[in-house]
Parts: sequence; C-alpha cells; structure tokens
Amino acid sequence: MLKEGLLTSLAKRQVDYILGVNTIKLSYMVSFGPNFPRIHHRGSSLPSLPNHPQSSIRCDGGFEPFFHSSNPNPNILVGAIVVGPNQNDRFLDDRNDYSHSEPVSTLLWLDPRHILLGANPVDDILSCCSCLL
Repeated sequence: MLKEGLLTSLAKRQVDYILGVNTIKLSYMVSFGPNFPRIHHRGSSLPSLPNHPQSSIRCDGGFEPFFHSSNPNPNILVGAIVVGPNQNDRFLDDRNDYSHSEPVSTLLWLDPRHILLGANPVDDILSCCSCLL
C-alpha cells in the first residue's frame, strides 16, 4: 500500500530533475531557466533569414557551418524536452549527440508541469482522437 502523496512527491522530484534540479543544474526543457541544451534539431541550429539576411542557406546547407557549430541555437524550440542523460547521469551538451539531445516532446499537454497541475494527457488524447477508436 502506498502512502498518500508518495506518487505526487515522486512525480514532483522527477519534474524538478527535468527542469534543472540535478547535479549539472541543466534544464532538459528548452528555454526553461538560464541553462538548457543545444538540441539536435536542424531548424533550431539555422539562423533566421530575416535576422541574418547575409546568410545564404540552400536546402543542403544546414549542416555546415550551422548544425556542427558549438554556438547556441539561434532558433529556440520553446518547450522541447530532450532525451536526457545517459545511464550514468551524464549529459554532454552536444547537438551532434542525437541519442541524448534529440527533442522527444514539444506538445504542451505532455509538459510535466501541466500534468502536475492536474491535466490528464490520456483524457486529452482520447477526447481529441475519439473518432479513431
């Protein structure tokens, strides 16, 4: 038998960890807090043409010099949550390391902060996709 509040407490600790209460003080949610990863997302690593009209980016030009740069992403994929650390709780902030820095969720109803506030993603899925059942 679980004590009352145990699962809520565990969920809160997990959300805190995702949002930066961890050994490296890194939020795994993009744009949450001052320290978040450079994600493995080609569109995020490209400069915005209106802000950088001197950039000539062709369809095949996204990798060099932009994607493989160590600079921060010029386009922020707000709310994206990356895969996260490895089994040893290590995370290298390297956008080329897709196995850890790939965004896995950008859907706000999957945002763990909303789940803790009472949102139920299963009900949300069923209500918007009931025609598929």
